[in-house]
Amino acid sequence: MASKLLELARERFGTLENGERKLSGSEVTLFEAVVKGQPARYPAAAGEDDDPANAGKWGKPRILKADRIEWLCTDPEASKLVTHRGIWIEGARIDGAIDLEFAMIPFPISFTHAAVPGGITLTYAKINSVDLSGTHTGSINAGGVKVEGDVFLRQGFKAEGEVCLLWATIGGSLACDAGQFVNKAESGKAINADGIKVEGSVFLRRGFKAEGEVHLVGATIGGNIECDGGQFVNKVGGGSAISADRINVEGSVFLREGFKAEGEVRLLGAKIGGDLDCEGGQFADKTEGEQAINADRLKVEGSVFLRDGFKAEGEVCLLGSTIGGNLECDGGQFVNKVDGRRAISAQGIKVEHVFLRDGFMAEGKVDLVGATVNGCLVWTKVLSPEKAILDLRAAKIGTLQDDVDSWPLKGKLFLYGMVYGSIDDDAPREATPRMDWLHRQAKEPFLSQPYEQLASVLRLSGQEADARKVLIAKEKDRADVLFKTGAGVVERLKRPARVDWWWYRALGPIIGYGYALRGAFGRSLAVIVTGWLMFWLGYQAEQMTPPGESAYVTDPANGVRTLSERYPKFNAAVYSLDMFLPIINLYQADFWLPNANAGPEVFHLWGVVVRTGGLLRVYLWFHILSGWTLTTLLVVGLTRTIRS
Repeated sequence: MASKLLELARERFGTLENGERKLSGSEVTLFEAVVKGQPARYPAAAGEDDDPANAGKWGKPRILKADRIEWLCTDPEASKLVTHRGIWIEGARIDGAIDLEFAMIPFPISFTHAAVPGGITLTYAKINSVDLSGTHTGSINAGGVKVEGDVFLRQGFKAEGEVCLLWATIGGSLACDAGQFVNKAESGKAINADGIKVEGSVFLRRGFKAEGEVHLVGATIGGNIECDGGQFVNKVGGGSAISADRINVEGSVFLREGFKAEGEVRLLGAKIGGDLDCEGGQFADKTEGEQAINADRLKVEGSVFLRDGFKAEGEVCLLGSTIGGNLECDGGQFVNKVDGRRAISAQGIKVEHVFLRDGFMAEGKVDLVGATVNGCLVWTKVLSPEKAILDLRAAKIGTLQDDVDSWPLKGKLFLYGMVYGSIDDDAPREATPRMDWLHRQAKEPFLSQPYEQLASVLRLSGQEADARKVLIAKEKDRADVLFKTGAGVVERLKRPARVDWWWYRALGPIIGYGYALRGAFGRSLAVIVTGWLMFWLGYQAEQMTPPGESAYVTDPANGVRTLSERYPKFNAAVYSLDMFLPIINLYQADFWLPNANAGPEVFHLWGVVVRTGGLLRVYLWFHILSGWTLTTLLVVGLTRTIRS
């Protein structure tokens, strides 16, 4: 078999080079090895550097020509003589570009610890498997290639130029552990694998390094993408380190344990069947204010882990994402130093639980506007909360768990429209600390919904008194906004309607704005009892008299006028109650009135003599007005209570 292949080779290339003769290459060694199914090994000579990076200094016995490889793969007669183990070359330098475009290669190709400076073309080729472990190459163009098994670009592999796997199909895994992919061209791609389909997993880990973009847009991966310990560097301003928009991964994506990205990591519209695990990963977009991770509309069946040493310098975008499990950011650092910009943007996210705790730190806004958190939102033991802005507007949360020390500063908390079902037992639940929490919001414009939501939750948990305190505080805070201190009465009345002033400054506080009626009941009782005493004393002093002469009868014998026995008797308690209640008639008010002309003189006013009976009548007017006012307020308060 070996002699047959050698004979065919001589017919094709003429005299063959033999390593023993120290000519231009050891082709005999190659042809004999592929027939025997053995590796063609080219060991270093004494004192020769074996590093493929220095392959330009290797001697002629280690040099092969690219056209010999092409011939073995494409010539029908030669290919038949290559065993199922394929072409396996160790330690050689292959001069020239290897062009296998559209080739049908039924066996594996393996170049290990070799050098192919001219690069490799496998565009639309079909091949069993490819192993370039430890090999240094120029650019690789394998767009549309179909590989039945695995592709190994690992363990010291290095490519100078783009590795193109556009729309490639790989039946096994793509393993690039400890590989280096360098494309120093401006806006160049280190790996361009848009649309690739990999039945197994993609390994870019444990010493992997890419200088230039790694593109996996629209890729389909049957297993995992594992980048633990990988380094992805794109020094072009505004460029991406990883572009994996619309990627579909049936397993998990691991960007953790020493992972480092300099440049944006894009996962727009990606689908991940397992977890997105970035534990301990470092993400930095050196363009100030841009995204470190851009994963808008991400769909993850499992959980997203941005925790335990995770750090992002730039915005982490999860806008409109759906996460089947949890979003866990325990101990993670999210830094966006541009004023007003977001550290985390998760508007409209749908997730089971959100954990922002145990050393979590955000420098910038944590935006959860419109988020749906079915379970718990945990904001506890937050580092440097004074640097964080927490925006929970219109969010829907099952259970809220937080602590006082982690609350943002005043003006950096947004709660309008947030709905939550309960407050965790380990979180502050009393009205006093919760009012401090609500006061972390901006005062203007005044928004009542956060107060009403808190009161509703407290009421459902059986804390009726605390709920009333919150609702009373709502009205007081509203009044503070309507009538700012420092403005005169006239100026204040010009802004809101006069009825608002009377309600918020005069009448509303009497009944706790309708939420604390006991004060009004107490004041009413005090007025009634005071009236009882005043009217009783007036009656005893003969200052309470009937309003008309018909109440009296005159004895014809002596002419003495006395009160008729048929006339209703005076009862001070009933009279006080009758005058206080504006609607109920107890038949005392119509028959008795304080007599302004009765009693001793007290003082003169504008020429009018004022007697104690006159003072009693003035008190009666006060008594009646108090009754109207307090009764009306009680009706208003009871109506509000019933409605609530």
